Amino acid sequence: MAIVARVRVQWGGAGVVGPGVSTFYFDQAGSGFNAGLKTFFTAIAGRVPATVLWTVPNVGDLIDTGTGDIVGTWTDGTQGSVSGSGTAAYMHGVGGRIVWTTNGRTNNRLVKGTTFLVPLTVAQFTTSGDMDPAAAAAIKSAAGTLVSTAGFDMVILTKATDAAAGAAHDIVAWDVPVTPSWLRTRKT
Repeated sequence: MAIVARVRVQWGGAGVVGPGVSTFYFDQAGSGFNAGLKTFFTAIAGRVPATVLWTVPNVGDLIDTGTGDIVGTWTDGTQGSVSGSGTAAYMHGVGGRIVWTTNGRTNNRLVKGTTFLVPLTVAQFTTSGDMDPAAAAAIKSAAGTLVSTAGFDMVILTKATDAAAGAAHDIVAWDVPVTPSWLRTRKT
């Protein structure tokens, strides 16, 4: 039985329609993951409209990777918020994404995760509608800093099924595709 910490960063503000959340999982080898998340969101804040606010919690759930059950809670540092600081206009529901890659396999497929960053300002896109390669590189660099923060490992959690137990897979690579991403629905 492995235990991971689940961190749910809330998205709010005028640039976000409905409840928004980005979920991250970390092993329990150390502390500082919420400070690492604040650093990450601060690094990308200029690419996101000033109307967006991220709230990074100082408490969250501990998850048993094998069953997916909540088995406790964690506390780490102080809660904090980060505001977007981009001054350009933005398109509702359009942005980018980070693709997190692991060496794990489930059902003969490589385990990957995705963090959507929606909305991004129009300055992050080229005239053809793709994400500007420099913007993608800057977000990828911020993601790399988050993954390499000392004291913890970021993981992707696969869910338990009737056929197999769930598992946590260390993130070994990440990318920011230049193809834009959009949100069609939000789960509540």
